Amino acid sequence: TVQCGPFSVSWYETEHLPYKDAQVRHAVFLIKTENCAIYILADAIPDAEVHRKILNGIKPDVIFVNPMHLSNPAMREFLHELMPKHIYTYHIPTDPEDRTGMRRKTIRTAARDYQKTVPITLVTEFPMYLGEV
Repeated sequence: TVQCGPFSVSWYETEHLPYKDAQVRHAVFLIKTENCAIYILADAIPDAEVHRKILNGIKPDVIFVNPMHLSNPAMREFLHELMPKHIYTYHIPTDPEDRTGMRRKTIRTAARDYQKTVPITLVTEFPMYLGEV
């Protein structure tokens, strides 16, 4: 953990999502202030128990996930348990033809499984104003 003025930034090594048999070092980040906590999963494996241990009772106000976290049943349940004020989904393929179908699936999953309980924003352009926490 590093203290940066009013912020503390903690990082925890996790397994990376499987990627072409590559061994990739990976970490998730927990950024805290007196009034807010932000959890950034990046490309961590979608293992709810791993993230539950890392957070150790902390309920982040904002969580950044990739599409794989949204569609995993155990992670979906865990994200609903946390009840963050907002979830931002990024790392969505920008292929306009959506050959993998991931963009379509992400939009459908967000609308079906999250919009009624947790506000969710799909980060589709960079830079993008994300609003206030």
